[in-house]
Amino acid sequence: MNDELDEISTLAIAGDADGLSHAYVRRAGDHLEAGRMIEAIDDLAAAARLHAQLGRPADAARCTQAAATALRAIGKIEAAVAAAEEAIQLAPPASPQFVSAQTELGEGQLMSGHPRAAIAAFEAALRCGTDLGLLPTVQAALHRRIAFAATMLPDPELAANASRRAAELFEAGGHASGAATARVEAATALVAAGLAATQALAEARVSAENAPHALADLELLETARSLAARDTEAALAHARAARQHALAANAVLQYTAAAFAIADLLDARGDRTGAYDSLAVGWVTAGDRIGDPHAAALFRPKLEQLRDHWGAVAFEQIKTAYYAARKTS
Repeated sequence: MNDELDEISTLAIAGDADGLSHAYVRRAGDHLEAGRMIEAIDDLAAAARLHAQLGRPADAARCTQAAATALRAIGKIEAAVAAAEEAIQLAPPASPQFVSAQTELGEGQLMSGHPRAAIAAFEAALRCGTDLGLLPTVQAALHRRIAFAATMLPDPELAANASRRAAELFEAGGHASGAATARVEAATALVAAGLAATQALAEARVSAENAPHALADLELLETARSLAARDTEAALAHARAARQHALAANAVLQYTAAAFAIADLLDARGDRTGAYDSLAVGWVTAGDRIGDPHAAALFRPKLEQLRDHWGAVAFEQIKTAYYAARKTS
C-alpha cells in the first residue's frame, strides 16, 4: 500500500495522467480484495475521470461501472444506479462496456424496486450483446434476470417466456443444468399465477431428467400443486421425491423445504412420530453438509413450532418414544 501511495504521489507530481489512471485502477483492485469498498470506489472514480480526460471512454465506462457494482454491494443503491447510468453515457455505442453498464443498471433497478426499469436495462443489454456475439449462456443469464424482474411486477407470462428463452439459450450453449433450472422456473411462474402449466411442467421434467437440483425444485412445485388440489397423498409422494433429489444434488435448502413439507403432511394426518422423524433426520442430514449450528438454525424453529402445536408434554412423549424405538431397532 505504501509503495502504491508513493507511486500515485510520484505520478501526480509528474503530471503523468496515463500512468496515474492505471495506478488508481491497480490500487482499487487491492482495496476491493481487502474489502475496503469506499476506498476502491474513490479510486475507480478518480481513474474514470482521468480516462475520460485522456479520451478513453471505454476505460472510463469500465471504471464507472465497477464503481456502480461496488456501491450496490454496500447497499448504496441510489448511488449505484446513478453510476451505472453515467457508465452507459460514457460507454461507446455497441460496445461490451455498454452491455456491462446496462446489465449493472438492471441489477441496481431490481434492488431499488423498479422491475420495469430493470427489464428495460436488461433488454438493452441483450439487444447490444446479441449484435456483438454475446455467448448464448450469457444471453440466457440476462433472460433469467428479466424473468425474475417479471415475477416482481407480477407478469407471469413474461416471466415464463423469458425463462423458456433462457432454457433454449442454455441448451444452445451446452449448459444442460442451466436449461433444466430455467424450464422449472418457467413452470413455477405459470403455476404460481394459476395459469395452464401442463406443457411447461412436461418440458421441465424432460429437461431436468439428469439434473437432481432441478428435479428437487420440480417435485416441490408438484407438492404445492397437489396441496392446492387437496390431494395430500400425491403431495406427500412428491415431497418425498423432492427430498431424495435434493440429497442427490446436495441442495440443503430444497432438502429442508421437503422435510418440512413431509412433517406438515404427516402431522396433518395424525402421524406425529413420522412428522418428528422427518425433522430429526433432516436436522442430522443437513448438519452433515453445512454443520450443526447452521442446521439447527433451520430445523430448531420448526421443531419448536411442533412443540407449541402439540403441547410440551405430548411433544416430549413423542420425542422420548422415538429415540427409544431407534435404540432398539
